[in-house]
Amino acid sequence: MGNRGMALQGLWLLAFLAAIGGGPGQAREFNSSDVYPANAPTVQALTYMGTLIERETKGRLKIRPPETSDGDSENYIVAQVRTGRLDMARINAAVLNAMVPSTAVISAPYLFKSDVALHNVLDGPIGEGILADLEQHGLVGLAFYDVGPRSIFTGEKPVRSPADLKGLRVRSQPGDLARNLWQAFGAEPISMPYGRVSDALRTNVVDAATDNWVSFVAGGHYRFAKYFTPTEHARTPGILIFSLEVWRQLSESDRKIIRAAARESAIRERQLMQAYTAQARRTVQERGVAIIEDADIAAFRSAMIALHPGLFTDPKQQELFQRIQASGPNN
Repeated sequence: MGNRGMALQGLWLLAFLAAIGGGPGQAREFNSSDVYPANAPTVQALTYMGTLIERETKGRLKIRPPETSDGDSENYIVAQVRTGRLDMARINAAVLNAMVPSTAVISAPYLFKSDVALHNVLDGPIGEGILADLEQHGLVGLAFYDVGPRSIFTGEKPVRSPADLKGLRVRSQPGDLARNLWQAFGAEPISMPYGRVSDALRTNVVDAATDNWVSFVAGGHYRFAKYFTPTEHARTPGILIFSLEVWRQLSESDRKIIRAAARESAIRERQLMQAYTAQARRTVQERGVAIIEDADIAAFRSAMIALHPGLFTDPKQQELFQRIQASGPNN
């Protein structure tokens, strides 16, 4: 075979490898999604991840800037990632509670006393195990994003104690473990996706909702909520997920690059979150939202912790819950 024939054969081989996802020269741009707008820490961190991947692969692999979902529920986003129609996304772990039981455990109220306690668990073997659990459901768990603690905000009536929840219609995320909590306090949980919360508050479809500072500001919820009670009752993280369908098309070296970049982006996201939270608090106060500083947080904590024994009936969930409780002095 002549030189020209060998060259053509080599090009054909590279093309074939690229077609099956194993070629070292395969160029690809991954599409991504997040329910938050471009200035949110999670979106900025995902963009940073794309920069790291592009630099490491010399431009061969890229992440298209995250698209803010236009009213789509995070459940729908997860379905798109599972089928490979969407390559990757940042979603709230609560969305996976029904499908991936271990994610419900880290959504338990007052399980983590601080951000440090949360990070100690998520950055270790327990966190790795939870991310690995996603694979049997068509997802690759790349990293956890700290989206901040969840608190309660209301449209008309301030909430200062668990008793104030009685009779309130509280928005709950579809599949979220917290649905059971609100029922225990005499509230009525109303399931709806993130994108509909503002309208629901405006039209009094719900009286209250719970979320972090990013959602409260980025989602415009503060425009229709008069009161914010910093219960910080749950530290449910965000999870960066990747389509297993697409993942299987990538070479092992590219997978390592993506994983490493995701973990680096998680560190950056935590730094961005601190600054964003401080600014978010100032923003809502300037808009007239009353932050209920005299709320009986101890009463919320004791009431919700009292519900812990009945939260999980699955033995694996119970075991994981106990492991987290015993994992360190910060829990």
